[in-house]
Amino acid sequence: MRGILARQHMKKEDQPKILLTGGHLSPLLAVVSKLQEEAELVVVGRRYTFEADKTESLEYKTFQERHIPFYNLPNARLQRKLTRYTIPSLMRFPYSFQKALSILKKEKPDVVLTFGGYVGLPVSLAASVLKIPIVLHEQTQKAGLSNKIIGKLAQKICISHESSKHYFDPKKTVLTGNPLRPEIFTVESRMDIKTAKPILCVMGGSAGSHRVNMYMKDILRELLDTFYVIHQTGDAQEYKDYDALLEFKKSLNEKAQESYTVVKFIGNEYIGWVYKNTDMFVARSGANTVQELLVLQKKALLSPLAYSQGSEQLENAQLYKNSGLGSYILEADIDSQKLYNEILSVYKRKVDSRSSVYKDEAADKISQIVLSSAHHEKAVI
Repeated sequence: MRGILARQHMKKEDQPKILLTGGHLSPLLAVVSKLQEEAELVVVGRRYTFEADKTESLEYKTFQERHIPFYNLPNARLQRKLTRYTIPSLMRFPYSFQKALSILKKEKPDVVLTFGGYVGLPVSLAASVLKIPIVLHEQTQKAGLSNKIIGKLAQKICISHESSKHYFDPKKTVLTGNPLRPEIFTVESRMDIKTAKPILCVMGGSAGSHRVNMYMKDILRELLDTFYVIHQTGDAQEYKDYDALLEFKKSLNEKAQESYTVVKFIGNEYIGWVYKNTDMFVARSGANTVQELLVLQKKALLSPLAYSQGSEQLENAQLYKNSGLGSYILEADIDSQKLYNEILSVYKRKVDSRSSVYKDEAADKISQIVLSSAHHEKAVI
């Protein structure tokens, strides 16, 4: 098998080649920013936000803009519970594995860095077959099924929380923390917004949240009396929320229209300005969103994704609520009045301002481990 690959170490300027798997965009971008001067990069991820919806994902668009080669890998989730999606998803797995194998044979990377999930598993299995070193990063407090399997194949496992340690071989596990995209700490570009009102930002992840979007629409007129609202809708073509809310904006009076901005995505060039100027967020509770809110000490009302792996988003929301910065509302419990009341309640909450204790070391640590694995060296952390 070693002869099949014959990995080429004389690449661009003698740099190692690193293949990364996507799915978790924020930590991926944080590490890319550290590695891009040190290595040749290739990304495997999802081109489309949803399998049945041919809307190009923010992940795909971001790497296209950065001119980093990107391979799409079909969805093949491993599910613990039997649903109508289980069998079709399992049937796609052999194809995903074969495609991952062909990508690795073509690109001949020196190491695979995966952030886990359904994209990371077939790539890691293929890398294991081809004897390519694997580095796994686990963002969450609990490891999901895919990452537990990848952990058995990986040479090194980087974890964000002490609570993840018992899921993996301690001899291979390093506590690195979770890398945050550097753009959240600096203002690269400002949004064209001038207002004396407090700013409320609604962001349901890169895919948006249809349920939250529609309930927000019901209460926007009332909210706009108090807030300037930035609304990230996502771009799912199944619902066309962006188009619906743009049309709804036209029905508002002129004063209300001047207090409402609708966008599909908040780009990395604007995210630093948004975090700096926003007084409160309504958001999902993915691991990276919650950590960004905690580090930047931002108030938020969270809506955990109901079907996240192992109730991951609910646990993240509980962690955030315990910080005293905000609260959460289960998606199944959302209605217009409850959403409105909870937003006002969190906004009026008095929060002790504390300086962030975050140290920007996670991306550096992970990058060092990855580069050392590419050169078959022992990392010094």
